[in-house]
This record gives sequence, C-alpha cells and structure tokens, in this order.
Amino acid sequence: MLSLIKRLRPKVIKKNKIYLYSAGFNVDKFLKGKIRIEEEIEDLKLLIKKKVKILLISHQGSYKKKNTIHFDFLINYLKKRLKTKIIYIRKKNISDTKKILKLSKHGQIVFLPNIRFFKGEELNSKKLGKTLSNLADFLIIGGFSKAHRLNSSNNAILKYKPAYLSNGILKEIKNLNPWVKPKKNSICILGGVKKEKITIGLNSLAKKYDYIIPGGLVLNTLLKSIKHNIGGSIYHSKKELILAKKIYAKHKNKFIFPKQFVVCDKKYFKKKRIIKLENIKKSEIISGFIFSKKMHMVFKKCISKKSQILLAGTPSLTIKNFKEPSTTILRYMNKNKKNSLMLGGDTVSDLPFKGLKSSGGGSSLYYLSNQVLPISKYLYMNQKHFNVI
Repeated sequence: MLSLIKRLRPKVIKKNKIYLYSAGFNVDKFLKGKIRIEEEIEDLKLLIKKKVKILLISHQGSYKKKNTIHFDFLINYLKKRLKTKIIYIRKKNISDTKKILKLSKHGQIVFLPNIRFFKGEELNSKKLGKTLSNLADFLIIGGFSKAHRLNSSNNAILKYKPAYLSNGILKEIKNLNPWVKPKKNSICILGGVKKEKITIGLNSLAKKYDYIIPGGLVLNTLLKSIKHNIGGSIYHSKKELILAKKIYAKHKNKFIFPKQFVVCDKKYFKKKRIIKLENIKKSEIISGFIFSKKMHMVFKKCISKKSQILLAGTPSLTIKNFKEPSTTILRYMNKNKKNSLMLGGDTVSDLPFKGLKSSGGGSSLYYLSNQVLPISKYLYMNQKHFNVI
C-alpha cells in the first residue's frame, strides 16, 4: 500500500495554493528529541522554495492530561533552520479563516497553536478536521511519531482535502525495514513505561527475535505476572499482566531476566542497593539491573554474527540517574552501530546513541509488528477519493 501513496515532490506542488503541513514537533522546551523537528525540515524547505503559502500545525502533550504547552520556544530554532519568516498564532482560535489567511504570505509560515489545546484532536473530531481543512487547498501529513494515532490533524482532516505523505515519514519507514525480519541471534530490549511495549511490541517481537531482554515497566509487569516479588515497583494493569504471562509462557526460552537488580527507596530514590529479587522490600522499587553472564554472552554473539539489536524503551530509571543496564547496552550498540536501532522518542532523548534512531516509538512498534500504519491506510483512501493516485 505504501508504494502506491504519493509523497510530496517538487512537481506536485502548485503555485498560488495554500498548503497545511501537519508536523510532529512533540518536543519539550529544552528541544530534547530534535530528531522529530529535523524529520520535517527538508519538506518545509521545499514548500518555502516553491513560494507557496504554508500553514503549520503540530502537537505536544494531551488535552485530557492538561499538559499542553505553547510553541513559542520552537520559533527561533525553526527560523534558523528554515531561513524564512514565521508568524506564530498564540491565541487558541483557528476558526477565523480570513484572519489566518491574511497573515499568510508566499514562502513564509504561519504556525498555528498547539493542536492538542483542542479537545477534538485526540478524539479524531470531524468538526475539527473540517475546520483545519478549510484553511488550505492541499495537506501534507508528516509526524511519524503520531502516524499510528487517529487524530483530527492527520486522520479526520483527510476526508476534506487532497493530501500527500511527507518524505520524513517515508524515510522513517524505510529505515525500519531491516528490523521487520531480523537475522538469527538478534536481540530486542523492551523498556519504558507505555503499555504499547507489551500489547504491541512484546506480543509481536517475541515471535521474531531470538532474545528478549525486558526492562522498565515491561520487566516489572512480566515479573509480577509470573508471581515474583517486585517490592513497591509499579506495573501495568490486569489486562497487560494476563497478556504478559501468556507471551512469556509461549516464548519462555527467549527471555533473559537479570539475576542482580538495582533497587532504591520508592519515595526518595536513594539508598541504592544491588540485590537478588527475593530480597527487595515493599518500600523499594526496581530502578535497573546488572548485566548477567548470559546477557554479555548473547550480545557478544549477536555482534560477532552481525545480527541486530533493537532497543525500544529506556531499560533503567535514567531520569533519576540510574545508569545500568542502559550504559552497558549502549556500549554494545555502539560496537554494532550499523546493526543497532533505537526507537524514539523518550528513549532517544534519554540515551546518547549516535547510531540509527527512529522518531516514533509507538509508530515503529506498529510497523515492526507488521501492522499497516493508520496513516498509510487513510492516506491511500484520501488520494483515491481526490484522484491523487
């Protein structure tokens, strides 16, 4: 399906038209995870070069969680990279089409408010999609980090105007292709806090990879599901516990659990201890672990055979300066750089890996699990409807 979808190219850009670019600038005020910004730069430069009018939308945070922020902090960086005038609309109003279009000039960018300020975005509201589409003649759908989500800015909007796929998303997908069918002796490390690591990642990748090393909440949930003591460590809900237990039972020989765990006080994140799991107290949490002899052995074998290493999610509590096993894993990945992949976005922000990185953790897991990304399915339908294909 992806091969049938038309991407943004110079010859499809029409003069005197307005283009709405849906980006994925999901970064914090310190610009951690700039990979998500850089993913869109070349396409935006192309639109600027063609001197069309450009409206830019992006997301950060969640309306429901009330952690959305304004994008003022991005403007200087974007101006430096794009070398054009950028007008940022801070007021949370996108229904005044005439006012917005009046600000729009050829070869310049009007940056609309964070789309997550609007309740309908994460609900995939058709009303919001139509409001956005009223601003433009054509749509460019970027933002690989949200390619697996049905949001108004990249899904409902496709009902109303013809759209093209960004080159950034296409590049991300091509980079993932070697990891869809990994070589023998390949290793998958699954960490972080999102339940997708179990419901999508673990469920599929345990079938494909010879070795699975769990970390973070994936490790906690797996240990809890098979009745191990995890002290006061948090873990996923009952649904994920049941699924984790089933996956483990089916692929038991592929899982490598640590023998020594790094634990700390769950309230103050101090009093670090390296212990066996049975000795963890209720007042303590698992914050990392020490590599076992078997872990070292499989990583050395993986590297010698030029097999693949996939890291999806931070395996230790790096936010509280707990470095193991993250440091050891990074050392092995750097020795096997051409065959190592780190899935974003928090992992990319947390760990200083200079090899191949993906800008979207959830979208990558979807793709690597052989699931068609929603963005592919609905863009294909859009282009067929509007005679773009």
